[in-house]
Amino acid sequence: MFTAYDVIYFIIYIICLTVSFKTTTRSIPGLSYIRLILCCGFVTELAVSICKYYRINDNKPYYLYIPLEYCLLVLFYVANTQRVFLKNFLYISIVLYLTICLTLALVHPQFTTYPSLIYNVSCVLNTLWVTFLFFELVSIDDLPITDLPLFWIYTSFLIFYSGIFFFNGVYNYFLVTDSLLAKQLRNLINTGLNYVLYATLTYGFLCSKNIKRY
Repeated sequence: MFTAYDVIYFIIYIICLTVSFKTTTRSIPGLSYIRLILCCGFVTELAVSICKYYRINDNKPYYLYIPLEYCLLVLFYVANTQRVFLKNFLYISIVLYLTICLTLALVHPQFTTYPSLIYNVSCVLNTLWVTFLFFELVSIDDLPITDLPLFWIYTSFLIFYSGIFFFNGVYNYFLVTDSLLAKQLRNLINTGLNYVLYATLTYGFLCSKNIKRY
């Protein structure tokens, strides 16, 4: 059943998704990968909401989405770096990450628990890659770095994935010891971080208008 948190979440998400398709790809290399992530994420969240409504395990869709999200994010990162060694590490990380996901899937084939370990590996890798990419940001003459769409896209990823990493560390524990507290934490922290992610991404997309003038 939808809560107020869900309604706000989907409103912000739909706005972000709509704005992404109104943004030019010339100012944001690899934008098509972000759009695809948003589309796949939206479908996943709908599937999760349906599972919740019918009281079906709602963790299974994440086991497919999280690895897909990571692969698409890596392709986005590759489109925004000129360093060959970093591109090679990014491609290699896809193989390593999918291997880890497959191994964990074989260990826990039921896919019933929240995929915190799979997600945390993704969070660590994404935080690492975004940190490297920040150093490659090049400002445009007379345009502050905070007007660059990539600055806000990287910032949204950095805040989200670093925050989710710490959240996942305690979420499964509270699911076992205090399910009510776990639900509250998910609403406040997980959903709150999603608010920040999609709101900041939206602002980054809107900043692409500043690039057009230059």
